[in-house]
Amino acid sequence: MKTILIGLVVAIIASGVSYQLAYERGQAEGLAEGLEADRLARMVEETQDLEFPGMAGEIRDVLLIPDPIERVRVLAEIFGELDSSHLDAVLHAYETVLFQAGDPEIVLVAQWWTRFDPEGAFQWTRRNWEARVPTVVGAVIREWARIDPERAYEVVGPYNTGEHPLAPYVYALVVGWEESGKPGLDNLLMKMSGPHAQRATTATLRRRVRRLGAEGAIAWAEALPEGSQNNAFQRLASALAEIDPQQATEFAERHMGSGQGRWLPRRVGTRWAKFDPEAAMAWLGSLPPGEERDDGVTESFRRWLRGDRSGAHAWIRSLPGREEDPGWAEPAFALYSLDIAVESPEEAVAFADANIRNSERRSPGVGNPVRYWLLQDEPAALAWLAESDFDEKTKAKIAMVPDGMRANYERFFGGGKKQPVESESGLPPIPSQHQAPSAP
Repeated sequence: MKTILIGLVVAIIASGVSYQLAYERGQAEGLAEGLEADRLARMVEETQDLEFPGMAGEIRDVLLIPDPIERVRVLAEIFGELDSSHLDAVLHAYETVLFQAGDPEIVLVAQWWTRFDPEGAFQWTRRNWEARVPTVVGAVIREWARIDPERAYEVVGPYNTGEHPLAPYVYALVVGWEESGKPGLDNLLMKMSGPHAQRATTATLRRRVRRLGAEGAIAWAEALPEGSQNNAFQRLASALAEIDPQQATEFAERHMGSGQGRWLPRRVGTRWAKFDPEAAMAWLGSLPPGEERDDGVTESFRRWLRGDRSGAHAWIRSLPGREEDPGWAEPAFALYSLDIAVESPEEAVAFADANIRNSERRSPGVGNPVRYWLLQDEPAALAWLAESDFDEKTKAKIAMVPDGMRANYERFFGGGKKQPVESESGLPPIPSQHQAPSAP
């Protein structure tokens, strides 16, 4: 019997190995067939039977290597040794092969071209659809900035206007300038303003936190002239929160309340909430009471709601029962109540009424969910409002549903007791309970 069992086990193992080998062989054959089909599909039809002598033919042969990883490896080796005299031949070879915009082969030729003719390479990205994408344009600008950052900024800076707020030019330029080690970047950051400064400083500080460590990046920012510190402090707090939350909290606590450090709790909290929201909220709850803490709690909980609605709901519902005084979380209580107000207006009102005690926050915190209740079941909402502890003037104010709220409700939910349309948060955008400078 034992011999039979051993034989069965050996047979099972052998069959399993055979199956795996056959599977892997089939995978390899399928991959090879797919790569060859791709190679043929990427040929420009009218050039398939033409001969391409010299460098044009060599580059074309490489561009038609079936394996994309091998193709890029060989191409990079060639460009590492090739001089500018072969530009026309290289471009001719590229014209005979089909690419998708931003393909690695397009990035490689753009980087190679930039090393000897950056302005020509940049203009090529402006007129060639395969290169007119952020990955290629950014690669050219970054390479150019490593060589001559001031000239690169002189040429590409004007393209980064309000008409193209998401253009990658300034971001790529700053990264390349930082990589070059050449002086002048800090002066550029100090004289830039608006979206230019925001993108440039964010790019710089993320790299400096990585390169210098948190303490080195903080020392750099704190040594800036006072007039340049506000933008740097805001962006540094964001970068630190994503890389070293402990250093971020210490930095924010040291500077919050100052002219340069205003709204730092929001900066730290909203970034931290992306990956550890409970820790972010606990830290915000430990801060001294005030406008900056309330703002940080509001915006960090809003970020949590957008990223993990069910988790944020579970946490906020547990808070009143496990903290002796959860008053610091009242801005989050107001957001939670508003977030469920369309789905469950009576529950939203009851939660807000029980947990929002601050006199300035209570009227809007309870009143907004009541208004959604009014839109769905006016008699019940008015009956609750009549028995509430609000004074008559406040009751009358709450009972007046703003035209904008009514229009939005009709637009999103069609009026009446209907289930809300699902979106990322489950509701239309939550109106801000506390206005402060936006955090991009």
